[in-house]
Amino acid sequence: MTTVREVIKRDIGVKVEGVVKVFDRSALANEVREYVVTDKIEDELKRIVDTFTQVSETLRRGGASRDVVGMWVSGFFGSGKSHFAKVLGYLLQNDELGTDGERCIDAFVKHLSDSQRGKDVRLRLGEIKLNTQVRTIAFEIKSRQSLTNPNSVGEILLSEFYRDIGFGENFVVARIERRLHQRGLLDKLAETFESLHGVPWRSEQGREDLMTVRRRLSKVLPKIDPKEYPDEDSASRRSTTPSATRSSRRKASPTSSSRGSTRRSRPAASRSTSCSSSTRWAPSSATRTRRSAS
Repeated sequence: MTTVREVIKRDIGVKVEGVVKVFDRSALANEVREYVVTDKIEDELKRIVDTFTQVSETLRRGGASRDVVGMWVSGFFGSGKSHFAKVLGYLLQNDELGTDGERCIDAFVKHLSDSQRGKDVRLRLGEIKLNTQVRTIAFEIKSRQSLTNPNSVGEILLSEFYRDIGFGENFVVARIERRLHQRGLLDKLAETFESLHGVPWRSEQGREDLMTVRRRLSKVLPKIDPKEYPDEDSASRRSTTPSATRSSRRKASPTSSSRGSTRRSRPAASRSTSCSSSTRWAPSSATRTRRSAS
């Protein structure tokens, strides 16, 4: 007599967690390998990877950057928003899933159908695997809102992008760090700042102290980069004026938004340079998800 276990292709003995924790990588391998791609998910996934690869290719060829890769994931509680967002983010990043060396894309394409749509998704994921570097950054957007500008999703995403790559959370300060890093002067900034003010640059009392950091920077910058900052007044203007904020948004915006969000969170706009891009989503909390039957 044939049993249900023998009919179903997947191991039905595998424990399915009732809640997907977006920040938890310990279960990532199972979440990718056990993910069930329905027709609707495959259809939406095709739209995402088609747009993602087209924009990435345009930017690689020197085209103008455009904020065209943005996504909002919506659905009822328990519909699988967090699960989809998490799988998509790490799928694009294409991390290794375990000691066997299998990567997310290689594991995921096994779930796609043999239809033309499924073949198209495989092709696009192959292009991403070969041509694009993606960095997935997960964070809770509500906890990162600023009291001075609580509705600026773009500024929150930009700050998180800079923080993730090692710069300060304030994007005006981070942009100065970025410019100095490109000139090989970032270490000199840290040394000079600590020498003048007696606190480490990369600390809560240093670059993260928004009450004092810009005033202190105006004294430090002319000493380490006099060509760019000839005096304290020019350094003060460059580190505090709104134009610096607007410029940083144009030139150093976080790259790709293929991070879907959960509930009231929102994704970033896509920007990509050369062969690299960055993937970001902003889940507000881990929500319940149900896995479809095989």
